[in-house]
Amino acid sequence: MSAPSPTVLVIVDEELLRLCLCAHLERRGYATRSAPDGEAALALVETTRPDVVLLDLEQPRMDAFAALRSLRTVLPDVPFIVITPHGRLEGAMKATRLGARAFLTKPFDLAEAAAAVARVLSEAKLPRRPDARAAETSHFASLIGDTEAMRELRTLLGRVAVADPPTLLVEGEAGTGKSLASECLHRAGTLRDGPFIEIDCASLPEPMLEADLFGQWHGRDARRGAIETAGHGTLVLDNVTQLPLALQGRLLRALERRAFRRDAGVVDIPVHCTVIATSRVSLRGEVRTGRFREDLYYRLGLVTLTLPPLRERLADLPLLTDIFLARLSRDMRRDARSVAPAALAVLQRHDWPGNVRELRSVLERALILQVGATLQVSDLPPEVRGFEEAEAPARAAHPVSLPESGVDLGAMERGLVLQALGRARWDTHAASAMLGLSVDELVARMVRYDLARPVEEDMRGAELARHEARGASVIALGDGRARRAAR
Repeated sequence: MSAPSPTVLVIVDEELLRLCLCAHLERRGYATRSAPDGEAALALVETTRPDVVLLDLEQPRMDAFAALRSLRTVLPDVPFIVITPHGRLEGAMKATRLGARAFLTKPFDLAEAAAAVARVLSEAKLPRRPDARAAETSHFASLIGDTEAMRELRTLLGRVAVADPPTLLVEGEAGTGKSLASECLHRAGTLRDGPFIEIDCASLPEPMLEADLFGQWHGRDARRGAIETAGHGTLVLDNVTQLPLALQGRLLRALERRAFRRDAGVVDIPVHCTVIATSRVSLRGEVRTGRFREDLYYRLGLVTLTLPPLRERLADLPLLTDIFLARLSRDMRRDARSVAPAALAVLQRHDWPGNVRELRSVLERALILQVGATLQVSDLPPEVRGFEEAEAPARAAHPVSLPESGVDLGAMERGLVLQALGRARWDTHAASAMLGLSVDELVARMVRYDLARPVEEDMRGAELARHEARGASVIALGDGRARRAAR
């Protein structure tokens, strides 16, 4: 006795599209049930349990996402495929987060819908991974750091690894460890036994890159591409922003259909691998400038991880330095056991544009020049210790040290001018001599900082009291100056 045909529940408001989908699926051997909206579908599943649900997100009577949540509650183990209008992929991403296994973008071929149904049914038959909240943190121990940012990153990576998303986007500056994070995700995920393949989209011209990704069917160089070779493994697309626009469209098609054809081929090749895309810049920013397809961004960015730069987690630098120093000393057969406090202070003042990769390179170069068992400032490369060397003569020439927090130079200058005028009893000649300025330069600063002479009566009283105590008399003149006359 043959097994019953799988049942597909088609929930589409447009009657013509609904009828066409049901007819095409029945010709492919499926049993179908249909409903115009989520409300009718909920009533239908009380008596009929489908094997796959095809849901159009454009629903007039009931919110499609509310229908998806309700149906997922009733049918927790049934795979869902959602249909979204062209250019509105945010809805597909939201549906994916709610549990949808795949999505179709209007307009689509009926054959494409049947292929999606066959794919999610075959995936549903695969053994399920054990229930777990997150992968073990030991898989991510190579992502060194004890700051809050790194702890949160390792936790998020653990959750992503067990979620096994079909696509993943890893963003971060050069040298932050995107390739390392991708490798950790592969080792911690359910596809760990499959291949791990990396393709640098910036290193190859377009024809070679297309052949490397999708393979070639004819010719002397006929071969399988990286997507096919990855199989049930992981494919990493480094520097995905460098992917030409034509290849972006072909990649999007392959990811949406989970199948592709080799160049000039006629056979659909399924896509089983997880695709991890990495970028040194914000992919959303590239979309705004028109250099990257928006629909591919939404497909790749189902989950986005951002690696923090080293300058934002300098508290991890001593730990990173110790670990790199131990590894490099062993590999290079050097006897470097520690870093001098002054050298560590110089390392912490550097801005690290190359991030962790630059730190490792700096320590490797320092070990080549190293003399004693402790790395000193003199062992560091010139571009790292240059700040310290440039600052030393300035400190010797000027007794005032600049605080780490900086200063308000205008407020400091105003205060110094005011102090000099006070000590010189507002004699501009004496005050300018104290400050090393000309009288004109001093007066210009008094105008700039609105430094008015104190009230004349107060000054005259103070002057009279001072000279009376010394046996002198004062004659006040109209220009406000005090002249002294002997009795």
